[in-house]
Amino acid sequence: MGQMNLINQARALLDTGQQFPDLVLPLSNIIIPKMMHIPLVHLSELQDRISHLSQEESHSIDEQFLTQLIQGFILYRQTHYHASIHLLKKAVILPVLSSSQACAFVLLGANYRSLGNSEMALQQLQSGHERFTGLSEQPYQQYFHGLSIYHIAELFGELGDYDAMLQKNILFKEHGEKWNNPDMIGRALNGIGRAYTHMSQYEKAIEFMMEAELKSTAGNIPFRARNLHDIGLTHFHFKHYDEALIYFGKALELREQHQLTNARITSLVAIADVYLYKSAPEMAIPLLNEAKEAAEGLKVNKKMLRIYKCLSYAYEISGDLRKALDYYKQYESSKEEHFAIQNTQVENQKIREINSQLKEQKETIEQQKKKIEINLRKIQHTNKYLQNFASMAAHDLKAPIRIASNFAQILEKKYKDNLEVEDLEFLQYISVNIRNLGRMIDDLLSLTKLDQNLPTPSLVNVFQVILEAQSRLREKIQASRTEISILGDLPDVMAHDSLLVNLFQNILDNAIKHQHPDNHPVIEISSSFPNGKGHYCQIRIKDNGLGIPSGMEERIFELFNKSSMKDSSGIGLATCKKIVNHYGGKIWVESEIGEGTSFLFTLPLIGNEIIPDIPSSR
Repeated sequence: MGQMNLINQARALLDTGQQFPDLVLPLSNIIIPKMMHIPLVHLSELQDRISHLSQEESHSIDEQFLTQLIQGFILYRQTHYHASIHLLKKAVILPVLSSSQACAFVLLGANYRSLGNSEMALQQLQSGHERFTGLSEQPYQQYFHGLSIYHIAELFGELGDYDAMLQKNILFKEHGEKWNNPDMIGRALNGIGRAYTHMSQYEKAIEFMMEAELKSTAGNIPFRARNLHDIGLTHFHFKHYDEALIYFGKALELREQHQLTNARITSLVAIADVYLYKSAPEMAIPLLNEAKEAAEGLKVNKKMLRIYKCLSYAYEISGDLRKALDYYKQYESSKEEHFAIQNTQVENQKIREINSQLKEQKETIEQQKKKIEINLRKIQHTNKYLQNFASMAAHDLKAPIRIASNFAQILEKKYKDNLEVEDLEFLQYISVNIRNLGRMIDDLLSLTKLDQNLPTPSLVNVFQVILEAQSRLREKIQASRTEISILGDLPDVMAHDSLLVNLFQNILDNAIKHQHPDNHPVIEISSSFPNGKGHYCQIRIKDNGLGIPSGMEERIFELFNKSSMKDSSGIGLATCKKIVNHYGGKIWVESEIGEGTSFLFTLPLIGNEIIPDIPSSR
């Protein structure tokens, strides 16, 4: 249905002169399902006529409700979110059918989500979703029923639960197919694609988004722009920056042409992000300032937080440290409240999920099974949240470290000729420790992401892994004159190349760091089969270094334990233990002060087997 055909149908209905009760239901079924197709200029006309008509005619509570629903949706489409919420709060208290009332709750949730209030959005959307009965009959009810699933899926994505986001979008697509609604199918395909983007499965993501582009109707400008933006975002993750700019630019053009103010902010920030990755802050800063002005006008707090952070980084790499610090202060002042709300919504979401499941349980054996499933999901959700929190915290910590490092360097350059030797040493000590802290945060971030999104283990050539680890440590090996020998053949193991390189690199680096002052490092690598050629092999990496004091053998694998070792973040050996444990193996040390250390660990020769109890020789 073309845009003008849609508008003309609505006009014709309003011009018939029928009594209000005979108008409002067909008007709802024309306007609401195609609301995103209607240009803003025509929406204002419809809003005026519907408002005038509702004031002149006496009508039932059902007609009053539908009028407020249409007007509330028009206000939402015009980005007047607060006005829409005010009107819809009146609508939800009217005594109408449950499926009708559900629509108002869904629209309230969409408004709150646009304002960045995810907690209220989820509460309203779930209230609406629970009120729909079966597959709703009226087209406007079907539209809001589908919209409830879509926005809940989006919120799961914002909370980092991408599996739930994927499943909700698959359900959304099934509803769209049952209702033969191309818009819903296209939007669901887009949502599936974005879930795969979050899972780092970018090829699948682009496949679904391109299918969504083919399915989408020409009139639904907001969705077409959103899908183009998301294709650009996936190219951005692929580091195809030129392609990303093309798709972001197409999305921005559509959003500007059709006055999609809130979505336009997202496009501006995305394009600015690409320029920042291309080290072109002079291109990014004007876009970010334009986005900041629009976001502050709409009071979309979550987007303002992102913009302040991006501006701080843009000015930092452009060399304007004063402005970088000013925007970082604005970011910090807004962040605390935002994360407090986010933490609350995660906890409340867990409670709502449990209550929702408990309501559906029956007094049977199946009830106990569902309780176990709920608890398992709760643990998995908590683990995902903790992983996301660790990653987010590590990234956020790096910004003040960069600022502190920059200002320390400025002070050192400015006053080095006027400072006493001792004071200059203090300043240099500050810079060194700031760099060490930054390295520790990088190590911690690597540890939190170590085993995320890994494919199925496959046979890995350990000899090739050692060569790659040596290549990464080439400069250290050459500077320390380290000799590395491989004694005998090494078996292939069931693992992942990336994790094993990390494992060997950390142990070899540890041996080089803690070399004996009288000798250059000599490292020998060998393998054996303590229990015969069964499920696991044992790798030994022996060095001639300082050795480890008695009683410290277990503690060196603890996170942040430095065990009196210099130049150590306390994370490398904890990473080694996590890698070995991931494959069901064990890791331990044999050492003697002044005589060197042997690191021993076990790795599987075949996959999906029960781990035998391999004793250590301690």
